[in-house]
Amino acid sequence: LAVIFNPRENNSVQQVAELRILADQQGFELLEHPVRLDGDNNPIAESIPGVIAEVAAEQPDFLYLGPDTFVAGVNLELTMDEAISHGLAAFSATERPLRDSKSLFGLVTGFYNLGRLTAYKAEQILVEGIAPRDIPVETLTRFSYIVRMDVARQLELYPPMAVLGFAEIIE
Repeated sequence: LAVIFNPRENNSVQQVAELRILADQQGFELLEHPVRLDGDNNPIAESIPGVIAEVAAEQPDFLYLGPDTFVAGVNLELTMDEAISHGLAAFSATERPLRDSKSLFGLVTGFYNLGRLTAYKAEQILVEGIAPRDIPVETLTRFSYIVRMDVARQLELYPPMAVLGFAEIIE
């Protein structure tokens, strides 16, 4: 599993650290590829094609797109166009690369459900007056498995029939 990430985003660095632990536990190889930084330690969008070429040369089974605002946000199209051009299938942890780009599949929670949880947390703080440090961390419990069949056809990488029975299929 390959991951491309912005080393200046704490959430991305944390996600890679968690993937590292999971790789050790599950026995798979994690290929970590941070995007390049300029002299001011800002990520360089123009480095993405080169990083993806490096990833492709290592022949991972999948490219993981985590919740990285640089790679899978503002540079999503560049990231996915390059990945597809190298025949890399992407698994997404967020909904946007599936709905708005060319990620092959992902297990995601919808933005609507995420917004509801966020509103609930805001209500606890703003209306109920609970200090943020006293609010427990919660995760969403409802997810959708989404498969983009147009990308599957383009990559000639089709999901198992059993997956098609429960996945949300989009074009």
